[in-house]
Amino acid sequence: MLTARDLSPGRRFERAGPPMVQAAFNDFGALLGTDAPIHVDPDYGARTVYGGTIAQGMLLLAPVETWLCDLFGREAWHGSGGLKATMLSPARAGERGAMVLTVRSVAAGRATLDLSISRADTLLIAGEVSITLS
Repeated sequence: MLTARDLSPGRRFERAGPPMVQAAFNDFGALLGTDAPIHVDPDYGARTVYGGTIAQGMLLLAPVETWLCDLFGREAWHGSGGLKATMLSPARAGERGAMVLTVRSVAAGRATLDLSISRADTLLIAGEVSITLS
């Protein structure tokens, strides 16, 4: 697990995001009741400006928690972690995003990192992660 001593401003961590597949949109929608046709109906999605279904924003963010637990440990993340994010662009079925964390600052054991989730050259989500580390 990473500690505050392992972090310095500008350090980057990268990880592939999960593939965006229709089955995941459908399962996520069924689980959480987010069954808007733009997410679960390919025929409907094809007639929109997106040309197909798009992922629920929270589905894009879901793997971030696992990644943060992998990097910093479950105890640190669950005990002191915070995440703020803004959805900027949609992710369509068949696309795959990349997740990037960049250390912004570390002071008194508290780290702040910038989060981005993107596909190709399009930023899908921008956010901030903060966590207290030993």
